[in-house]
Amino acid sequence: MDLAEALISHKKLRKPATFSECFIILNEAKLIDKDLMLKMVKMAKFRNVITHDYEELDYEIVYDIFKNRLIDVEDFINTISI
Repeated sequence: MDLAEALISHKKLRKPATFSECFIILNEAKLIDKDLMLKMVKMAKFRNVITHDYEELDYEIVYDIFKNRLIDVEDFINTISI
């Protein structure tokens, strides 16, 4: 999310109101496609759950995300690195 915010600032795009909006803005600017945007919006929402609702976390879901969904973050990094 910090990387998304840095890219938005560097490209002088509109300021996001939420972490999720960072990826919507990058999609609007055609820097990431819609599929990747949707995945990263979900990841931003997951980050909010971990940060704010950590007492009620389902650790099987957390494990699954760490095991199977970190590829989405790699895809984001590879996409914006081009």
